[in-house]
Amino acid sequence: MLAPAKVNRTTTSARPSVEQGLRCREPGCNLLHLPEDFTECYLDAENTIRVPGVRYYEGRPQGFPDHVVGSYEALALPQDICFDRFGRYGPYGLGYSPRQGGIGRGDVGDVEGADQTWTGTSQVDYRTVDWADAQRRCYRSNSARFAPLPPRKPEPHGFFVDELPGAAAAPSDDTLTRRANAQRADDQGTGPKVQGRTALVLRCWDDMEWQADEIMYVRSLISELSLASGGRYDVHLLVQVKDEGNNPIWADPPRTSAWCASASPRGIFDLYVKGPELPVHGPYRGLQMGLQHFAHIHPEYEYFWHWEMDIRYTGHYYDFFTKIENWARAQPRKGLWERNARFYMPSVHGSWDEFAHLAKLQTGMTSATPAALRSGFPGVRPGDSIPEKTVWGPERPGDEDDWFEHENDPPRAPPRRAHINTASRLSRRLLTTMHRETTFKKHFAFPEMWPATVALQHGFKVVYAPHPSFRAQRRQRRVPIQRLWPGEHNMHGLSWFYRSDFAPDLYRAWLGFETAHGGGADFELRGKGGKGGEGRMCLPPMLLHPIKNVGIIVEAPPDEEMRRLDDAGQDSEFDAGS
Repeated sequence: MLAPAKVNRTTTSARPSVEQGLRCREPGCNLLHLPEDFTECYLDAENTIRVPGVRYYEGRPQGFPDHVVGSYEALALPQDICFDRFGRYGPYGLGYSPRQGGIGRGDVGDVEGADQTWTGTSQVDYRTVDWADAQRRCYRSNSARFAPLPPRKPEPHGFFVDELPGAAAAPSDDTLTRRANAQRADDQGTGPKVQGRTALVLRCWDDMEWQADEIMYVRSLISELSLASGGRYDVHLLVQVKDEGNNPIWADPPRTSAWCASASPRGIFDLYVKGPELPVHGPYRGLQMGLQHFAHIHPEYEYFWHWEMDIRYTGHYYDFFTKIENWARAQPRKGLWERNARFYMPSVHGSWDEFAHLAKLQTGMTSATPAALRSGFPGVRPGDSIPEKTVWGPERPGDEDDWFEHENDPPRAPPRRAHINTASRLSRRLLTTMHRETTFKKHFAFPEMWPATVALQHGFKVVYAPHPSFRAQRRQRRVPIQRLWPGEHNMHGLSWFYRSDFAPDLYRAWLGFETAHGGGADFELRGKGGKGGEGRMCLPPMLLHPIKNVGIIVEAPPDEEMRRLDDAGQDSEFDAGS
């Protein structure tokens, strides 16, 4: 278990007692790096409540272990900073009462310096925040930066960034002028290029019990991806109804409103999009079918992040997603599948370039030219002319009688690929191709295999991003790498795996809860078994999965306050809004 450590006691490079805000400009957004100029977005319609900045310590706890798989350097992710629970989640309600619009005081374990989270800013009353409307307003303020929205079919559920609640939203004259000027400048090559937009689609269920941790998670995603990027991303919730016969929540508006009031936090329901209804569309076999349908009814997005409610990132989401995207875009196609199939371990392989060269040698990719790789390929005749600059990737054979015809089909099943976990970024072109394969050819595969297989067979680019992953057990340097992964059970100790035992324990200990491997109030304040006693944990940016059923302690109000809230028809114990 990674031992908790208070940064300003154990790390000489940390800034004592004062945490630095993740801000790219003052006062404004909360990014590590300013992506481009945009109009600042606010949480309220009056443009008075700024998006709060998350805070971090400079440096790491002394003795903090290195990651085992992946790389901070390759992805340009920050590694010499760390986040405690108040700096990461304090801006989203942790540390102050639900009666002030927070999640709870979090008075468990070490709380020294927790109030510094709001230095120079004020606590946000999240009970009044409408997250769908906040994303709409953010897009409208920055619509000139993006490509014009295509026509679409109206849908009864979910939200669209170009319309106001209850009415079609005509852009203002100023917005239309700026959009026209930007499009004209882009066509002439005299101005900044208009950008495509991305949807992050979170999967959830109708019987999901919203807890404080899930609410803070959604708040952080919208604040850091959508609002802090000037509308470059939108966050949606794709709802799967497990038993619509007994729970027809979409049957009519009154039933939908009643379910909304009882099952979803305030300000979140407008983010809901109805998922597919047929059993074949369920999460076991047809997980991406819901995303394919979402892409069909939302033509305004070019890319779609398929994301889960049980994923957490201890760093800043915009910083993580944009750097993953930039890194994937820069990867060359040649040798890509060979690199995707291997774990990158910096302590074993060295730099990323050394790892890529090793993958090339191990797979026998030693041909000097693409022409050598084409020898013996069905359909290619000797003497075919080869262009001077061949694009690496699948090419159609030179003659008409090619191997794609049924009489020349390969004797074995076509090649397939799979990846553990379905968290991924998919293009509209890939999702459309997946849909057409199923519709016209009746082809399909399980969720972990389907997107990668379609991409392989159609020649689309697929990149695995080697994000840093930690391991619960210390690795002996002399142990051969082949002995580290001889079975799936060895993956359970990683911080990122679909059945990780380490990730949920690490996350709970970071939040101050006691686990089987440490954590909790006594562990942070006094220590146990010669470990701990150095304050709350501070973690560098890392991706964790799966994180489920984290019950953050929420204090109950006094008896008289409880009676007052009951008379007002409010939740007397937890009414954190959204």
